[in-house]
Amino acid sequence: MGSTSRRSFGLIILIASFVIAGFAVVVRPAVAQTVEEISSFASDIEVRSDGIVGIVETIEYYFPDERHGIYRDIAEEYVNDRGEQYRIPITVLSVRDERGNDWNYSLERGGSGLRVKIGDPNRTVTGRQVYVIAYEATGALRYFADHDELYWNATGTEWQVPIRRAAATIRLPEPIDPATITLKCYTGGRGSAAENCQKSVQGRQADFAATGALTVVVGWPPGLIAKVEAAAAPAVSWPGVPWRWILSALLPSLVIPLGVFIYLFGRWRRYGRDLQGSPTLVVQYDPPDKLGAAETGVIYDATADIREVSAAIVELAVRGFLLIREVETQGLIFKSQDHELVKLAAPTGAAPLAEHESKLLAALFPAGDTVRLSYIKEHHAFSGQLKGITDSMYDRVTTLGYFEQNPERVRAKYFGAGVAFMLVGFFIAPLAIAAVLAGIICLVFGAIMPKRTARGVQAFDHAKGFREYLEHAEKYRLQWQERENIFEKFLPYAMVFGIVDKWAKAFEGLQLQQPSWYEGRAFGSGAFNAVMFSSAFNSFGTAMNSAVLSTPSRSSSGSGFSGGFSGGGGGGGGGGSW
Repeated sequence: MGSTSRRSFGLIILIASFVIAGFAVVVRPAVAQTVEEISSFASDIEVRSDGIVGIVETIEYYFPDERHGIYRDIAEEYVNDRGEQYRIPITVLSVRDERGNDWNYSLERGGSGLRVKIGDPNRTVTGRQVYVIAYEATGALRYFADHDELYWNATGTEWQVPIRRAAATIRLPEPIDPATITLKCYTGGRGSAAENCQKSVQGRQADFAATGALTVVVGWPPGLIAKVEAAAAPAVSWPGVPWRWILSALLPSLVIPLGVFIYLFGRWRRYGRDLQGSPTLVVQYDPPDKLGAAETGVIYDATADIREVSAAIVELAVRGFLLIREVETQGLIFKSQDHELVKLAAPTGAAPLAEHESKLLAALFPAGDTVRLSYIKEHHAFSGQLKGITDSMYDRVTTLGYFEQNPERVRAKYFGAGVAFMLVGFFIAPLAIAAVLAGIICLVFGAIMPKRTARGVQAFDHAKGFREYLEHAEKYRLQWQERENIFEKFLPYAMVFGIVDKWAKAFEGLQLQQPSWYEGRAFGSGAFNAVMFSSAFNSFGTAMNSAVLSTPSRSSSGSGFSGGFSGGGGGGGGGGSW
């Protein structure tokens, strides 16, 4: 073959390759795109000088199958860091496609937000569709001593389909100086503090981008934009009730609660009442079945709360998994006391940790082996993991055969029934008194409905006897004064029973070995003093309870820049197709 022929053949091959490649680019999306999704979600947000926030959401949605359209849920009611309900009213201005043509839509209000339902019930769509939703939010800005901010969940976290690309642009008005603008963004599900997002500011415009759900925060100096506070959550309006309604309500107000009481009393006798235990209290010198302090506390009162969690932390220290030390921190003027937890390597031959203990260590030390209680309180949000830890405690005592069912789940059923009755009272005025009384009766019975097994009743009696021993320990010195490290060994149990001071007082004047797991002012240079230790330890317990129960505040300086979706100031919701 001549050189000219070879060049011609090569040119033909090259052209054919480009044609095939171009065809593949055109055809591939049509073949591969089989999943319903949001291809892109862009939120264009304008913060106006009058304090009103205008939002335009451009949602590019892909339908692999025939659907009528989408619905977009936007939250309007929220709870702030102080537990107060407030409302950010939403006003929808328009819903159009990418060419400016109006979509058919309707508005539905229910629950805690607004639903924008877009589409025609008489026709369906497939493939790529674009929905441009324009609306205004009143009271969406947040105001603090050192800055104002917009904290906005731009996409929502409750969509039924994935969001492939998310973007948000926030434009601020004059006279805000671009150099004073601060940015933050979060990604992931509700409560997430992940920051897998990009952010930038140019002039008075801030831009954000991410994959999936996106929350954005923009801050600026205070007082530059009109202050529009969020509205209080609407109170339940009670219609005027005629006298004949009042009279007709008297009978059901008595009959309905009485019927609920009789029914629940029968259920309690059959399903909730414990078997008869020991008629006499027998003092016990060890915990039941050699259980840990947390399990003993749950068996004793059928409840896992902060007392059991705190006792479990101390018990881990006593067993050699933790070191607790007192530390001083220097403030601007005065010194203050803090406590430091140090994670230690598992002691040789130590028994395996229970599930709640493993979760507890993981929650205390998410990164590193040292943490201070002040840090947990202000930054760590331990309270968000508290329920998972207490749930494991409930599961453990149930699995070990001390309760017929998980006590917390049993209470939740009756709590739900009580709330349902009360809601009936809110919406049906003539039944208000009866429904509220019936709801209260459900809550009362729910508290006593968890039932111990025969083994659980024996452990409960044993726990009562063990508490008697700890509470009046000075009467039983012969039974414990020769036992090694008994003071610290039983200290966590005294915590769950709420008698630490009484347990320590029994050791007053005795020469005790200093606990190796606690370093603090109780030791000094002299002999270990149990009463002095109790005082110091109570201070630690108070600080620990405060740290464990606290949720990092977003109502202080820089509040909007310290967490994820949970404390967002507005936006949110989600949506899907119909």
